[in-house]
Amino acid sequence: MGESSTDRASLLLTLANLPEHPESVPINQLVKVPGTPLHGAADVDPFDFVRTIAVARLLMPRSHVRLSAGRQEMSDEIRHFAFSPARIRFSTARSC
Repeated sequence: MGESSTDRASLLLTLANLPEHPESVPINQLVKVPGTPLHGAADVDPFDFVRTIAVARLLMPRSHVRLSAGRQEMSDEIRHFAFSPARIRFSTARSC
């Protein structure tokens, strides 16, 4: 949504430094919907996205790091990387 990698790292550090880690940490990839303000936003580098997931899992090992939105837009390779470096709990609209 226009944030920098420093912004994402800062958010993860803030969450990791809470007195108690969150039960759930959703990590989303922007789904660009035509007609919305962020439709033309630049893509986050896929490997930066995967790194964000891995760092969240390392910083908050007891939290459920969830990949919640944007899975369908990922390539098979990036989806594999996103799910394999950490035991990520899958969530979909049907299971919420």
